[in-house]
Amino acid sequence: MTEGWRIGHIGPTPLHLARSWPVGVALLAVLYYTSLVRVMPPAEALGFALVAVAGLFASVLLHEVSHGLAGMALRRPPRAYTLTIWGGHTSFREPERRPVDMALIALAGPVSNLALAAVLWGALLLTGGALYWVLAPLAILNVALGVFNLLPGLPMDGGHVVQAIGWAVTGKREQGMVLAGTLGRMVALGVAAWGVVQLATGSGGVAGLWPLVIAAFLWQGATQAVMVARARIAVADVDLRPLMAPATVVDGTARVGDVPPSGAVVFEAGRPAAVVSVEALQQGAPADLPVGAVARALTPDSVLTLAHGPDAVAALVRATRGGDVVVLVDGTRTWVGHLPTMLSRLPRWR
Repeated sequence: MTEGWRIGHIGPTPLHLARSWPVGVALLAVLYYTSLVRVMPPAEALGFALVAVAGLFASVLLHEVSHGLAGMALRRPPRAYTLTIWGGHTSFREPERRPVDMALIALAGPVSNLALAAVLWGALLLTGGALYWVLAPLAILNVALGVFNLLPGLPMDGGHVVQAIGWAVTGKREQGMVLAGTLGRMVALGVAAWGVVQLATGSGGVAGLWPLVIAAFLWQGATQAVMVARARIAVADVDLRPLMAPATVVDGTARVGDVPPSGAVVFEAGRPAAVVSVEALQQGAPADLPVGAVARALTPDSVLTLAHGPDAVAALVRATRGGDVVVLVDGTRTWVGHLPTMLSRLPRWR
């Protein structure tokens, strides 16, 4: 699974553009240009449209980086930032430890947009309206981003706040996710109804189609959240260790002759770095050959640190990006498993 084009880093965190992102940017630029060209020369309208696109990029990036900074402050560092056709999302290396962490990280994004909107309106007042066509659209855009993301249903940030509240009340993260996903579907229906009214009355013109597009996006995200919650409930009692085998551990300086016929996990700097398989040993490599010559490197996603429950299963699914072997570090013990076999033995849900 790819997160799109990697275009750089924000600190240590990679920044990606989803492949759908240029479509959304081009559409915004065209819509803004066609509205401005009615009141100003085409060249000037094009310039302001490009400024709006740059402002969208900066505003969404600020939103996502704010999530990441809040996560870092709560000892939950971000894995990646991704800008998409609908905005963006931030993925994290570890799940939230507490409901309050989930709520604070979720609120950081829309609060940053509302704060930026206030700064832009202040700058507009200080300049006496001289930069109206630059500052006003960016301020309105950030108000829209902030308010829209506070809607109380998944996949919006407000939905994560609802999920955190449900988690705190029931003591179960998944029950909070079901609640937030259900509310997200209700929000989607409300947005769709608004669009239908606009189209029926002609009050919004063609722009009345936008609420329907947004509603479809919200419904899809909310439905996916409910499905994920139910899947997590189905695997709540799963323990990965019976699906794996205890592994022999060797140091990165070991030789092939130091590895038992059953294979081993190679540790470097205290972490699993590679796996020596039975098949590699059967190739007849010399016993004094460095173990690295026959070992296969592990990706970060292939190394698991959780053995039990939904978060462990979610990490197992993410490991499909890295190959067919996973390693679990559980306290002082190390386990190794064949990923396709493990996935086939997980509980099914409907």
